[in-house]
Order: sequence, then structure tokens, then C-alpha cells
Amino acid sequence: MVPSSEDSNVEVDRRQIISVEAVSKPKRFAQQFVTRDIISEVMSRMPYAADCWKSYCPEMKEMLFNDFKEKYRFASEYDRVMAREVWEKTCMDRYSDQLCKDRDKAIKVANSRNYEDLRAHKPRGMKAEIWNGLIDIWKTPEWQKKSVAGRQNRAAQPEAMVHTGGSRSFGQHKKAMEAQENRPVSYREVYNKVHKKNDGEFVSTRAKKFIETYEESMTQKYGEDTSSHPVIDSDLWLKVAGENKKKRVHGMGHSLDLGTSSSTQASSPEVASSSTNLTPMTEERVTTVINKALASFLQMQLPEMMRQIIQAVQPSTTPSTNQHREDQGRDDDFTSLG
Repeated sequence: MVPSSEDSNVEVDRRQIISVEAVSKPKRFAQQFVTRDIISEVMSRMPYAADCWKSYCPEMKEMLFNDFKEKYRFASEYDRVMAREVWEKTCMDRYSDQLCKDRDKAIKVANSRNYEDLRAHKPRGMKAEIWNGLIDIWKTPEWQKKSVAGRQNRAAQPEAMVHTGGSRSFGQHKKAMEAQENRPVSYREVYNKVHKKNDGEFVSTRAKKFIETYEESMTQKYGEDTSSHPVIDSDLWLKVAGENKKKRVHGMGHSLDLGTSSSTQASSPEVASSSTNLTPMTEERVTTVINKALASFLQMQLPEMMRQIIQAVQPSTTPSTNQHREDQGRDDDFTSLG
């Protein structure tokens, strides 16, 4: 069967396919470049100076997210539904961090903490009037007061902020370690990696005490053989670490990232990370996961594969082949007349 010219002219959707984190309450997209792209767009298209995400132009937020949806497509219907919430959380968490990095870099380059000296050192991609507007905000007594209070709070709990993991999430570190080690790694191993210095010493007394207490609790519960321990025991981790008033857990960030929060159920259990979900994988559950994955494949990937196959086949139809078929058709007509 020769593909029709209509089929061959179907445009292939070449947008990158993205997904949200495979945790019970995702706060990031699984692909790291997506977060960088989101923040880059947010910063470069800022219509007026806003020192926090809540102050950012609402109309521009809508435009940015609509453009985001046009730029990417999603691996499943669940990812599409969760996209706006995860996009907002990404902006909420990273917007102020990026402004802080830009300000600190300008202070370093200008070799001055006088905000007036920072005007000539705007970040790349940001309009000069926006940068100057931010500086004007940072100079106000109200902002200065909040900044001082924040520094005092951090100074009062210095060990609470210390780790060596950078801006990557705990889940991203775990994924990278598993790829490097070519085996599943426990949360204890990830914790040790991001809370130890190059010389093997813990970054803080709190970090050392926490993981030692957690390991002792695991041994008491599961025995001396660590190979028989689960990847993580969420109840023990939460018991040892506790939650602060913002529901953040030491070593994790947010308790929901453990996949077993008692206060909130996962929005889509089927996409939760198998390494963090302690629920046994029954035959029924496995079947459900496979069916959802198959549905996603049929919806998102199969049509593109078929279009590519059709395009690859179409050029192989030569004029001589078409002529042969036309001649054959005429011979059949004469035969039927005879």
C-alpha cells in the first residue's frame, strides 16, 4: 500500500517530551534542563522589577506558562495535568534563589556591598531598567529589615543549611548515583554523599548524629545485615528527622518526597518512584502500571513513529514504479474487455 500524499505531509511533532518527578508530590520536572529553562525565561521576560515570585506580573505568568506548554509536550496525561502546579512550584522555589545569586555575583564583581555600585553589573539577559528597579527595592528600609532578619535566622541555625549537594534535589542525586554505580542505592548512601566533605568528614555535627541514629534504628528493626534493609524506611526517617513548621524534613526537604506522607496521598501512585514506595508490587498493581505506560505510549509516541515510517517509505516510490502500475492497470482493462 502506497502512503497518500496527505499522510506524507503530516508535520512531525519534534518538541521534547518531559515529565514531572516520580515522587508522590512532585515539585520539579524530571529533566534538569527544564528548570533552568523556566527560570531563564522568567528572568529575561520580567516586565517590571519584582523581588519575589508573588510580586511577579500575573499576566506575564500566564504568557510564560502558555509558551512553556507550546515548547514542550508531556510524557503522559498525568504529567500534563501536573505541569502547571510543578511549574509554579519551580518558580516559587527558584525565583528568589536566582535573584540572590545575581545580587551576590554583582557584589563580588563590583567588590562592593553598596547597591549603587551594582547598577553597572546586571545579569546577562536582564533589562537594565529591571535590574535598576530591583536595586531600588533592595535599598528600601523594609527590604533591608527582612534581609537582616533572614541572616539572623540562618546564623541561629547554621547547621540546618549545610550540605554539599548544590541545587540538585535529593532524588536527582539518587538517580545520578544509581547510574554511576549501576545498582540501586539507599537513601542513607545518598545522604552520606551530600553531607560529607571531600575528606570524608560530615559537614556538621547534626548531620553525623542524624544518620548514625537512623542507621542504629534500621539495625534494630531489620537486623545487622544491611543488604536486607529496604531502600528507605519512611517512618523511621521522619521519626529521627522530624518536620519543621514548613513541613520540611532534614535531609529531604519535604516529607512528601518520601512517598509515604500520612497527611496527603499521592496524586498518582502509579508514577511514584519504586525506590521510595514501600507498598508491595502486587500482580494487580503491576498490571495497572503496565496498562498506563502502554496507554501513554500509544497516545504520545506511536503516532510520531508511524509518521516517521511513512515519510521514510514515501520517497521509495519512483516514477517508473508508478508507470508500471498504470500500465498493468491498462492491461487488466483490456483483458476484461476481451
